[in-house]
Amino acid sequence: MVLPPEAAKNGKTTPPTALGAELAGIVREYVRRRGLGQDDLLFQGLTDRTAEVLRHDLRLASIDLHSLRFIFNAFMEESGVNL
Repeated sequence: MVLPPEAAKNGKTTPPTALGAELAGIVREYVRRRGLGQDDLLFQGLTDRTAEVLRHDLRLASIDLHSLRFIFNAFMEESGVNL
């Protein structure tokens, strides 16, 4: 998985990030079912304001982004997903 410069926080292309085998299989199936091509966006419909809206909602719920990421990863691992 690679983020293009316009999607990365630092404005640079990210180095490739490997996904665990199980998660890669889930993403592959998602791509197949949606008929997405190599140059299509994985998550369509996100806007330039998506991160801003998420931060706002998390702030209202008194949750910080790093805690959310930690909990999400913990739940994924607990469910047996190889990250």
